[in-house]
Amino acid sequence: MEKHSIDRASLTNYNISINTKIIIAERKFLAVNDDIAVKVYKALGESTRLQIVKLLAQQSELACVEMANQLKIPANSTLTYHLKPLLECGLLAVRREGTFRYYSLQREVLAQYAPALS
Repeated sequence: MEKHSIDRASLTNYNISINTKIIIAERKFLAVNDDIAVKVYKALGESTRLQIVKLLAQQSELACVEMANQLKIPANSTLTYHLKPLLECGLLAVRREGTFRYYSLQREVLAQYAPALS
């Protein structure tokens, strides 16, 4: 079996290349998490959305009609307007059953970004 010799300079360059790739990957991962955090905090920064999250924290899931009644939101379009950012940042999940949509809280996401609310 042949032995391959690797000089120290090429080994050092190889290690630097790997370390650089790891650092770049870590920065991309942190940037993604920062983007999610910004979306979550923007969504929770509005009082109606915060009330929706608090309401869903007490329930397993709620339909739009039930949510609108409990929060005294007169128009379905208003509720939909507030649900959209919560869905986009990953705080809520939606399940469709016939014509009804049932919303539930993604408790892992809430615990990660707003543990005081979980």
